[in-house]
Amino acid sequence: MPKEPSESQIAGGRELRSDARLRVSRAAATVLLGILGLHSGDARAQAAVVDMTKAESGNRVSFSAIAGVVELADGRIVVHDPIDAEVRIVERDLSGSKQLVRSGSGPSEAMIAYRLVADGLGGVLIVDRVGSRVIEVDAAGRVSGQWREAGGRTCLGSARTTTIRFVLADGRFFTQGPPIATRTNGVREAVPETAIERWRNRCEADTLATTPFRLPANPVVIGNSVAGSGTSRLAPEPFEPSTEWAVDARGRVAILTPFPYQLRVVEEGRTTSIHTLTATRVAVSADHRRAWLEEQRAPRPATIITRGGRASSSMQREAIEEPRNWPAVLPPFLAGATTISPLGDVWIRRTVEFGKPSLYDVVNLDSGLIAQVRFERNARVVAVTRTHVLLALSDEDDLQTLERRTLPAPVAR
Repeated sequence: MPKEPSESQIAGGRELRSDARLRVSRAAATVLLGILGLHSGDARAQAAVVDMTKAESGNRVSFSAIAGVVELADGRIVVHDPIDAEVRIVERDLSGSKQLVRSGSGPSEAMIAYRLVADGLGGVLIVDRVGSRVIEVDAAGRVSGQWREAGGRTCLGSARTTTIRFVLADGRFFTQGPPIATRTNGVREAVPETAIERWRNRCEADTLATTPFRLPANPVVIGNSVAGSGTSRLAPEPFEPSTEWAVDARGRVAILTPFPYQLRVVEEGRTTSIHTLTATRVAVSADHRRAWLEEQRAPRPATIITRGGRASSSMQREAIEEPRNWPAVLPPFLAGATTISPLGDVWIRRTVEFGKPSLYDVVNLDSGLIAQVRFERNARVVAVTRTHVLLALSDEDDLQTLERRTLPAPVAR
């Protein structure tokens, strides 16, 4: 009589059938993408692993915090420090820095410097969230003007101004639209998505794609913002998956999704390629939970504006209760994980086991995954140029140090 198969043989058979179904599914998807005229990259092939954990000799500049970094045309670096409420220019060799914009409402001041955006011409735009304006800094590092909504005469409202994300050399810029839709009857309501908008000028825009947006349980529309009933702030969800997007110098939009872990490339509103990536599932540990709570409860810069329009900043703590439910595993990346280089490479900060070195997937918009790069566990990529990567390294005193390291092959081309 034939012998009964063992449990391991049965399990092996299941795995073989599962692998076969997966191969068929992937093959079918490849055929479908080919019919649609799309290219699909698969990151299962072994990518080069680049170790950049060794610091290079040279100067370093310390800040209370580093929230945004843009390199000017001459190699100097503009840095936003939200704790000190200022924007500074750092010398090319990192030998020193000087103040560029401080907190305030004057011509060379920002009530809240919310975001730095490269202007495509070697300068930088400073998004002033509370002042509803954008401060222009030219390639020589001088404040040269500002965009401001002027009594409704400007088509671009403050809601769009404060969501500028990327600017091209020809002046077109990209914003994140609000999660609000106006129905045919004129009623405005919250929707679970936001638009990626491309503006040809300050009056004309088109939507290139949409990204998902998590709505509160009982959303209400206030102007162009969304909040839960009775609150002006969304309660934080621990390790919540996020959809990220970036724009390269050619105007191509890269949309990164966590589930499935993919980078989709959109040109002129049409998906032209999809790069499928792989991610090891990382369990949420007690150390992950503790670190998340510490970060949420840490003092944050808050700005108080008087009736006269003067702004003052101070550090304030926010009471955050421990979540009732924690996810079992981390998503492949968290919000704010992407940085795009002038070469069209998207650097994605991956989630890792607690205490492990920082890990980045480097995905080219044309060829897909080209490398995985490791840094020290306290290192974070804040900008990538054609030749260097700029890092913010946190120390035991809660200071952050700006450091420049040379890009090696294959991420340097």
